[in-house]
Amino acid sequence: MKHIWTAFTIATLTLTLPQGVSAGSKIVMGVKLPEELVVDKPKADDANLSQDLSDKEKLPVKSYIFMAQHDERGDEIERAFFDLAGKPILINDGYAKVTYKYDEHGDKIEETYLGTDGEPILNKDGYAKVAYKYDEHGDKIERAYLGTDGEPILNKNGIFKINYKRDERGEIIERASFVIDGMLPFGKLVIFKINYKRDERGNVIERAYFGIDGKPNLISGYSKTTYKFDERGNEIEEAYLGLDGKPALDKDNGFAKIFTKYDERGNVIELAFYGTDSKPVLNKDGYAKITMKHNERGDVIEWTNIGLDGKPALDKDNGFAKILTKYDQRGGVIAEAYFGVDGKPVLNKDGYARLAYKYNESGNVIAEAYFGLDGQLIHAMSIDNQKTVKQDTGG
Repeated sequence: MKHIWTAFTIATLTLTLPQGVSAGSKIVMGVKLPEELVVDKPKADDANLSQDLSDKEKLPVKSYIFMAQHDERGDEIERAFFDLAGKPILINDGYAKVTYKYDEHGDKIEETYLGTDGEPILNKDGYAKVAYKYDEHGDKIERAYLGTDGEPILNKNGIFKINYKRDERGEIIERASFVIDGMLPFGKLVIFKINYKRDERGNVIERAYFGIDGKPNLISGYSKTTYKFDERGNEIEEAYLGLDGKPALDKDNGFAKIFTKYDERGNVIELAFYGTDSKPVLNKDGYAKITMKHNERGDVIEWTNIGLDGKPALDKDNGFAKILTKYDQRGGVIAEAYFGVDGKPVLNKDGYARLAYKYNESGNVIAEAYFGLDGQLIHAMSIDNQKTVKQDTGG
């Protein structure tokens, strides 16, 4: 059998800007940035950053290769990661290789995570393998998590199996999560169940949560979620209810209800958060509303967090009040910039104020660059040596 292997080399390195182009220039990696994404006052000595940085200040080059193997139907059956010397390495997700198996219908039935020694390893989510089951219509009815020994294991959310029940249209009407109570020995299960109600168009209008005793159960402070839709099928309201059927606060997000507004093309232009008293409330990240603007293609070009006073508010988790985004003709993001409540550039939680992407003719990202407040280059990532080779594995 012949399989197709695709190899990529990914390197993190400092980027030498073209001569005469400063870090605050409107041209980055061959991409012209919009005026609002440009920092116009770079330091005088930043004209060629990679040359001005001392060796001590330069970011180290960090590279790896991954190879993806596909079967004759084009399904990916293996992805393996290597250093530049060709030795297997663990990536941040905790594995060096992942393999996939499919049934005769092309449905994925198994994915397995392996270490540098080729043996099963627990990934960062706490399992070494996922097994899937399907009904006669090809709809997924079970997802199970297994350990390195092939036995059931808890994922990071404390679940080792999820079962689905579907209606005649294949829509999910019940989801049961099998978990293990931490106070009980392995094997004594608690089943949390979600029942779904749908309208005549198939939209989910209610999710209700139940415990093993069949009684309503609280999930993050609420036992039921209801949804409303407009005549076009757009979701316009999401509300959380307690055991008593009254509005309840989602403890994870800090609100009891979300209202969504759309433009005439169906693009989301506003998300507003409300408390149990039906008044605007700050969510856990510190803002009461999100407003969005779109280009003609429907891509979000501006995202602003708004406080209770109607003014821009800082996202406490991500560190910005506004994001401006620019796209290429194919819809790929080529520039993104972050701003504070005063409209000035601000560093996000990852430590950069602006980023830029470059694509090849196939639409794949081949370079990324990250910039600071005054336009200085922080670091760049280049993806190169992309190639496809065929290997005969015999058979």
